[in-house]
Amino acid sequence: MAALVIGVAAPRYLRPLLSPKVNPSLALSAWTISLILFVLTLVAAPVALITRPGQYIPRLRSLVLTCAESLQKNELAWIPFAELTLVSATIALTLRIGFVGFVLVSRHRQQSAQHLAMLKMLSHRKSSEDVPETLWLDSAHPAAYSIAAGRGVVVATEGLSALTPQQQQAVLAHERAHLRGKHHHLVLFAEILGAALPFVPLCRQAPAWFRVLTELAADHCAAREFGPDAVRSALVRAADWDGGSRDDPLSKEFRPSTALSDRIHWLDVMPDRGPVSSAASYPVGAMLSALPGLLVVATGFCSFALYCLTRLR
Repeated sequence: MAALVIGVAAPRYLRPLLSPKVNPSLALSAWTISLILFVLTLVAAPVALITRPGQYIPRLRSLVLTCAESLQKNELAWIPFAELTLVSATIALTLRIGFVGFVLVSRHRQQSAQHLAMLKMLSHRKSSEDVPETLWLDSAHPAAYSIAAGRGVVVATEGLSALTPQQQQAVLAHERAHLRGKHHHLVLFAEILGAALPFVPLCRQAPAWFRVLTELAADHCAAREFGPDAVRSALVRAADWDGGSRDDPLSKEFRPSTALSDRIHWLDVMPDRGPVSSAASYPVGAMLSALPGLLVVATGFCSFALYCLTRLR
């Protein structure tokens, strides 16, 4: 039941976190932990049915067995069939996630390795003293992106020299924030669940939202280090160079026609320090993500206990 609530309702109760006044890392962590909790709760039910952990607690075992016997003798004799169906369905879904994950991860590693090898041949210089390593390409177009291969690599063009030193550092800080926050891996994780379980709203919407939130989180990190003006002006100058942001990673669900203006708006209204800092984003995100599931589990246990007490009187 907790997996059902998280899988269906999470996109709705997480949506208010997407606000310029909220640190994007909080929303990103809440989405990440919601996906992890969904997978864990999906697997937890059949594991509990198979292992029966309550049998190792004598008093709990006695109460559960007494109640179960009472239920099976009455109107809930179909419980064993429901348990078998639940276990079979969950095992099938878990195997599907594992298979899709293996395929996508293998493809991602192969493509990243090939792409990085090509870039190393094309690059005319590299900044090996930087962490992560920076490869420089001979192009007049001011641009930069990152690749999650090994410890991570930042790819930048010589066109960044057209920007001011502050803007250049902001662009590179944006890409380093992607690598430091493992954003590539988070997007891949979301894509695996989205491809494996597209009928689950949380999994279906996750890839698009992760692409949005990782960009906003990287913008936020760069803006805190070099100022919103440097990030904003760098975005505008890079967009003006090629006439638009047609390759912007933001998804259709985030108004792609105005993706650049959305990111600029986020920077315009971003507070110097939000109510939740980056360091506290994961604990707060975990609390917000886990609360609905915990409420469902607690309600289920209370309902089961009350029913058993009523039946055993």
